[in-house]
Amino acid sequence: MTAAESRTRRMEGPLFFKPGVEYKHRRRKAIVPAVNIDESDQEYILMLAAPGFSKEVFVLKIEKNILSVEASKKPDNLDFIHDCCEYDFNHWKREFILPDDADGLMTRAKYLNGELIISIPKGKTGDSPFTIPIYVY
Repeated sequence: MTAAESRTRRMEGPLFFKPGVEYKHRRRKAIVPAVNIDESDQEYILMLAAPGFSKEVFVLKIEKNILSVEASKKPDNLDFIHDCCEYDFNHWKREFILPDDADGLMTRAKYLNGELIISIPKGKTGDSPFTIPIYVY
C-alpha cells in the first residue's frame, strides 16, 4: 500500500470521513489567509488571519496604489503524513487596490495574536513614484 493510499484510508476511517458521503463542512485547502476590511471616518483597516508567523517574515509594500502583503516560513515538520490538511500558509501573497482617498505614505501595520492589522489613513497626501515599504510592529 502506498503512502497516499494509507493516508486516504485513514481519513475515511471511523474517526474522520466515510467514503462516498459528501460532507458540507469539508472544504478545499486555503492557500491565502482570510481578510476582514473595515472602514471608519479616519481610516481603512485590513485584518488578515495569519497565525504561526513572526512579525519579521511579513513583507508589506505599496507600489502604484497597490498594497502587497506577503509572508513566507519553512514548513513546521516534513516527517508527518497529514491525515487532513485544510490550510497551508507557509508562503502566500495578497494584493489590494487602495481607494483613491487612502494615504499610503502613512500606512502602519502590527502583528498581534496571529492577526496582521494594517491601518491606512484617509486623506491623500499625494502619489509616490517610489515603492513604500511598511514595517510591521
